[in-house]
Amino acid sequence: ATSVRLHRGTRRLSWCTRTRASSPGSWCSLNFELLGKLCRRAVDCPLESMLAAIFPSQCSRAKQLLAVLKPRLLQMSTIKKHCAEKTIGTHDGTFHCDEVLACYMLKKLPEFSDARIVRTRNESILETCDVVVDVGGVYDSSKHRYDHHQRSFTGTMSSLSEGKKRRATKLSSAGLVYLHFGHRVLSKISDIATETPVLEDLYDYVYAEFMEEIDAVDNGISDRDGEPR
Repeated sequence: ATSVRLHRGTRRLSWCTRTRASSPGSWCSLNFELLGKLCRRAVDCPLESMLAAIFPSQCSRAKQLLAVLKPRLLQMSTIKKHCAEKTIGTHDGTFHCDEVLACYMLKKLPEFSDARIVRTRNESILETCDVVVDVGGVYDSSKHRYDHHQRSFTGTMSSLSEGKKRRATKLSSAGLVYLHFGHRVLSKISDIATETPVLEDLYDYVYAEFMEEIDAVDNGISDRDGEPR
């Protein structure tokens, strides 16, 4: 009999099977987690050879196990992939420049490079996302929530960097992601090491010449001081 136990919270899969060995009174325990490591992709793995090695004197038993193991390993691979998949949540409807840029920057990071983007305003779905941008009415970097639409939000590059950056434009979701991840994103794109004067200068330049305009447009701030001619 084969049993699958999914431990909630830890997302840890424990697979175990039992099959009769050479003598009727003995049992051989196979750990599917170990087999999973050997068979990262069951389709490409020579399972016949592996099982023949495990049961050298019982080729018929190996063939019988193969029929059971292969679909289970494929199922295990699918479940593990689903459990490990990260998601970036943002709003549905019309695309805006700030959340598109925010998602782009996040996907430049190793931890979110394969993340799936979920577009919804359903709070119960957003709660399951690993990071949420431009929706949800919450700014909390410790929870990876980066929205700027709530009335209580007045954050700027200056105020949120404790005065280290002298920019007074209210941040959009792109600006918030840039504030927290911009150095790493630029380092990834430019191959310049983080925490270096050159990268810090680049960080300031990109914000002043590009990012601040995205923040201003999304927050309805005019791009000129006076009336246009």
